[in-house]
Amino acid sequence: MTVQQESRCGNCDTPLTGPFCHACGQEAGVHLESLRGFLADILRDVAHLDSRAVRTLTDLLLWPGRLTAAYFRGQRRRYIKPVQLYLIAAALFFFVNALHPFIRIDPESLQVEGKLGLTGASAGMGRQDLAPVLARGMTPELLAERFRTIVAAQLTGFLVAVVVLFALVLWAFHLRSQRNLLLHGVFALHWTAFFLLLMMLDRLVGLVGVAPRVAQSLIVAVALVYLAVAVRTVYRQSWPAAAAKAIGLLLVFYVLLGVWMVSAIGFAITWL
Repeated sequence: MTVQQESRCGNCDTPLTGPFCHACGQEAGVHLESLRGFLADILRDVAHLDSRAVRTLTDLLLWPGRLTAAYFRGQRRRYIKPVQLYLIAAALFFFVNALHPFIRIDPESLQVEGKLGLTGASAGMGRQDLAPVLARGMTPELLAERFRTIVAAQLTGFLVAVVVLFALVLWAFHLRSQRNLLLHGVFALHWTAFFLLLMMLDRLVGLVGVAPRVAQSLIVAVALVYLAVAVRTVYRQSWPAAAAKAIGLLLVFYVLLGVWMVSAIGFAITWL
């Protein structure tokens, strides 16, 4: 079926003037006459989505701030949406956390340790404190598994809250500029997506035996440089101003991580 044969959009009945409906965006030439045409449409859509995803991830990782700036210039068709990108990064983060939790408990010593970049937290639980739990027949191994489940359940709320809180921090950092709050929200989505991917790299680097202090120094340096370039690109700051704001923003972001980590550990211990 061609555009010439379709005079009106099948979705909203708007008269067609091109390969896409100008009212709802639906493609006009949907080939439903044959299985071959139908599969060709699916493959084309998948290839288009894949190319946008690759372009989006490439710009996110290699060109700090470009995605946010392009979004507000109106270049949105070239990339996947900020929320979609963030959900992809969060899903990958969930996967890595399931394999190697960022907050874990040792079943033998019952020592809790959390590590996420430079942020760390720890707590000890004596067997006297856990006597009521162990009396119910829960072994230390099952207790550790329940602890991981409770912490993982809080991760979703944290991933939402950290974006909202960081957007508000960005707004506070740019009160005089009177920027649209949506700009700060998109910047927060892109930055947090990058940071989650960076934390996965941090975990993988640790697994291959790189010295922890070396790995942490490199991760912090990358995060700081990335944030400074992104602030300069999006907010059109001078290099000194962008660097100063990057240091402050990164410190605030790590504080948010630390607050969540301590809260997650406390909540999990309480609800064991």
